[in-house]
Amino acid sequence: MVVVELHPSARDRSVAIAAVLVELAARHEATAGIDRFAFIDELPVDRRHNAKIDRAALARQVAAGRIG
Repeated sequence: MVVVELHPSARDRSVAIAAVLVELAARHEATAGIDRFAFIDELPVDRRHNAKIDRAALARQVAAGRIG
């Protein structure tokens, strides 16, 4: 699964967007195994850098079932 930050105005198109992303992923050997995309409004960022994704926080959200 790949988590993607999706602008809230595009939420109603998330199923179509996911289908396109799955198709694109399938075209390349390095991404062929990716068949699931989850969308959130805002990725958690590291407070110190404010641009680096806080992967631990993201993993906690996935494990808690809030994403996916």
